[in-house]
Amino acid sequence: MGENFKPIPDSALPDQQAADPGQETNGKVVIPLSLPMPLKEFPTGDIPKHIASRPELDSLQSAWNKIRGDRPIPKRSDFDLMSVKEWAPHLSIATVMPDMRFQFRLFSSELARVYGQDLTGRFLDELTPRDLWSVIILHYQQVVATKQPLFAPISIANGRWYNEVSRLLLPLAGDDGEPNTIAFVMGADYTRVF
Repeated sequence: MGENFKPIPDSALPDQQAADPGQETNGKVVIPLSLPMPLKEFPTGDIPKHIASRPELDSLQSAWNKIRGDRPIPKRSDFDLMSVKEWAPHLSIATVMPDMRFQFRLFSSELARVYGQDLTGRFLDELTPRDLWSVIILHYQQVVATKQPLFAPISIANGRWYNEVSRLLLPLAGDDGEPNTIAFVMGADYTRVF
């Protein structure tokens, strides 16, 4: 994490209580989720460093900038299937709710395969493992606060077992005429191949 990263207090994180899958806890339904992709073993324990970026994500950000033009943020409607077909299997779109919750409106087939289920319609703060999704929610919140794209890789490690997802998050305005209000966050996830 960057040098500007500040840990958040436990009280700010979602409830960490264990619950039966699908059971309501504190008014929220807990949705179980397997870890993204199987972990690869690195027998010597030499875990690789995060990659700086990926060509696919760089080209998606270039497309976002081109479509944006001289506006601060492009609209969600600027991105139709033809404009994103190169990245479509790796895309998600989350709605930014008024209470700063995030709900997946689109969760592509490749992401459903990687994450073990289709998360369309799910709120990010209802997903488990909660420690992983709490970090991801912080990334989404940063995109809304800064109104800027964010390259946010996520690594998962357990001893000498490791894998990583490279993620680009892009802010999108709604079609209601509010060009400076983030209504959606579009994400693209690519698992690292070792």
